Order: sequence, then C-alpha cells, then structure tokens
Amino acid sequence: MVCWKTKARDEFDYWSKSYDRSPLQLLFFGPSHRLIFNSVSIPPGARVLDVGCGTGQFAARLLDTYPEASVVGLDLSEGMLQKAEGLKERYGDRLTLVHGDSENLPFDNNEFDLITCIHSFHHYPHQDRVLDEMYRVLSPSGELAIVDANRDNPWGWLIFDCIVATIEGAVHHCSAEEFRKLGQQSGFADIKQRYGGHVAPFMLTHAQAKKADVALREAA
Repeated sequence: MVCWKTKARDEFDYWSKSYDRSPLQLLFFGPSHRLIFNSVSIPPGARVLDVGCGTGQFAARLLDTYPEASVVGLDLSEGMLQKAEGLKERYGDRLTLVHGDSENLPFDNNEFDLITCIHSFHHYPHQDRVLDEMYRVLSPSGELAIVDANRDNPWGWLIFDCIVATIEGAVHHCSAEEFRKLGQQSGFADIKQRYGGHVAPFMLTHAQAKKADVALREAA
C-alpha cells in the first residue's frame, strides 16, 4: 500500500505545477465547493480541517466566505503544499498547512468543528482507517463532508471506474452504500448524501459525529 500512496503523491507533486489552471477547477472542483457550502453549517470561529487540501483553493474560498473561520490544510504532496504556501500572505495565521497522511492525522482528539475531503478519498488505500481518524479528531458535535465521484451514476461509473481508474491505477471510488457503511462503522450518524455535476457526476456524503449521543448510549 505504500506504493499506492507514493504513486499518488508523485502524481500530485507533478500536477501541482498546473493544478490551478486545470479545466477541472471550473468543471469539477468549483461545483463541489458550492455543494459543500450549500449543505454544511459552519459556525462563527469554526476550526476546519481540509484533508487532501491540494493547492488550497477550497480553503481560500472558505476563508473568504467565513471571515472568522480558520483552516488547517493537510496533504501528502509537498508540491501541492508549496503552491498553497502562496496563500499564507493573504490569510496569515487563519491558514495552517501540514504535510501528513490521512490515515494517521497528526492532531489531538476533538480538535475540529468540520472536516472536508474533496476528490481525494478514492486515493486512500485504507479508507476505513481514514474515517476512524476523521471521527477521532472531530469535536463531539462536529461535521464531516466528503465529496468524491458518483460511481452509482452510469456516466460516473464509466468516467471514474473505467477511465480514471485505468489512468491513475490504484484508486477506489466508494458507492453511496459503501460510504454509509464505512461512516457508520467509524461512529458517524445522520449520514446523508447529495449529488451534483452533470458532465462528471459527484456525490457529497455529509455526516455528524454526535459523540455525546454515543457516550450516553454506552453509559446506559
């Protein structure tokens, strides 16, 4: 599995040079960002973790939209993080960039109010471990928002499970049912899904931590 991570890291290091100019920003990433903003509640002063933050495009949009929020962006690609460093001058200490692995998040328990993960989840070889880690670092009432390809859509299946998987190799796009099962196994509740994208269909999986409810059930 190390080779899987290394391959993805090297691909994104190379892609970082042209990532912000990619047509996917308008076709894919921009609409995905809007779907999150329309679906997730972001309280004043929220501390947000963006897993697989890339060059920081979503972090910048969130910080512009919510002036009291702060974002920690985590990525395995040093090339992507180097590009994102250019945003630090604009956002100062509201933006923190961390080189790290989604399967072993370098953060304390209950640290974040919201975790986002946008079109990178399919690159993670141990997806159950990633969700366990996300649950661990979320606050007791925190929220999770993962956007990834909608493989349940026939057109999405053709694009992502056939074409993208052939080009990128070791990737796994979860179905809606897989996301729900993995989320429940990690402790998430109120798992809901919304859909977007016409040319390249994608899916938002939105879930709540609700750790207080879990603690009450365990104490009963």
